[in-house]
Amino acid sequence: NAANANPSTFSEPGPLNVTNDGNTDLNITINGTLPAVWLSTSGSTYEWQGDNGTEQTACKLTNLTTARTPFSNSLTRVCANLTFSDGADQVSIHIFLNISNSAAATEHVDSAVLIRADACTGPC
Repeated sequence: NAANANPSTFSEPGPLNVTNDGNTDLNITINGTLPAVWLSTSGSTYEWQGDNGTEQTACKLTNLTTARTPFSNSLTRVCANLTFSDGADQVSIHIFLNISNSAAATEHVDSAVLIRADACTGPC
């Protein structure tokens, strides 16, 4: 965050934006590797949070996970029923990583983050 700038001088990285400009309502899910697996240390946190993008009605708040949620190795709902009425139908996904000071000073990579969009069939 802006109060605690990153060493590379960026202080407020942007979210990942998922836009539905097709012709089908979508369910958006996410998963990733548990931090203990790829950071090889305890005390690190790895979380995501959903947010409405440019159009506040693209994903109803009752269908959107807006609380910080720890990554799971199974698919977790970000948004149920992301609409497609125009090109502004978008949700944002913020990712938060806190690496413990007990982690080794080396490169850490989670190569298994998956953001999935599935057609919303029936009531979503």
